[in-house]
Amino acid sequence: MRTLSILYDQLTSPSRAVVGLVEQRPYGLAILVVALAVISEVVGKTLVGPGYMLGGVSFLVLSFVAQFAFVLVSLVVATSIYHFAATNEYVTGHARVLFLLIAVCFLPYILLAPLSILAQATPQSGPIWFAGAAAIWIWVFGLKVSAVRHYYAISAGSAFFVVLLPYLIIVGLALIAMMFFFSSIAAALQDFAV
Repeated sequence: MRTLSILYDQLTSPSRAVVGLVEQRPYGLAILVVALAVISEVVGKTLVGPGYMLGGVSFLVLSFVAQFAFVLVSLVVATSIYHFAATNEYVTGHARVLFLLIAVCFLPYILLAPLSILAQATPQSGPIWFAGAAAIWIWVFGLKVSAVRHYYAISAGSAFFVVLLPYLIIVGLALIAMMFFFSSIAAALQDFAV
């Protein structure tokens, strides 16, 4: 029963959920939440994009396994970045507990499948689904900020930066890759012109 209370607190009072998760450390619950979120995403994509179902059930299972593995690896990398950015000589914590907290923050993603059903009932399903998915992403981002803030006892601004940091790193790496790509094309065009 305490598990359901933690999940309810995660949606209504994230600070209480952090306390409950740190005390109990239900890692199985965290993996279950991530798995349900990925299932909901796969089902949501199937409902929104009918071409997604062309491969049949085996394709859906393969898609779930691949996305679940990708999400878990991404979660470990993001947790490492969060932990590195949030800790210093004054603020300490455990990365395993942070992994648990961040994984449970994926709980609102379970609403992607119902959102897809709702969007299909309207004439403009694409924009409605996109707006709903963006709102869910913002909600999850806010839950992550709250989890980092309450676990490490840092300010909201610091927690926001900590959670934003992996996205900034991805954008920075993408910009560097684009610069290398376009400079190599420019060099190839110069060699071709000569």
